[in-house]
Amino acid sequence: MLDEPFSGLDPVNQERLEALILAQRDRGATILFSTHVMAHAERLCDRLTIIAGGKARFEGTVDDARATLPVKAHYVPHHPDPGIRDLLPADAQTEGKGWVFTMPAEGIESVLVKLIDAGYGISGLSIEPARLHDAFVKIVGREALEQAA
Repeated sequence: MLDEPFSGLDPVNQERLEALILAQRDRGATILFSTHVMAHAERLCDRLTIIAGGKARFEGTVDDARATLPVKAHYVPHHPDPGIRDLLPADAQTEGKGWVFTMPAEGIESVLVKLIDAGYGISGLSIEPARLHDAFVKIVGREALEQAA
């Protein structure tokens, strides 16, 4: 059982500790650790419990926690134009030279076909699952704000 084991460690020693934890997991050990750093939980945990206000608010896998938020797509056109907006899902917002939007339930293919057929092309495309950090904020955010008030 480890309580905030990475606190105060530089990145090199954090990697060393991560390697030790993973080696112990791989040999079959169960390791419990608390952390406020979601990146550590994403890399090391098979299962997690999110606790807020002394109560378990979520139990499951990292993927289960991420699934509480939609998957996002980031599209960068080869030929930018304001008309692209009309071909994207309703929640699309500009970001840098591209657009970010929630992945449609039916998949990205139909959106891409429209963009290609309209001559905008694709300079970049990434599909990004939600970060554990964002899932944590969604799961406990409202309660944490109420407690802070």
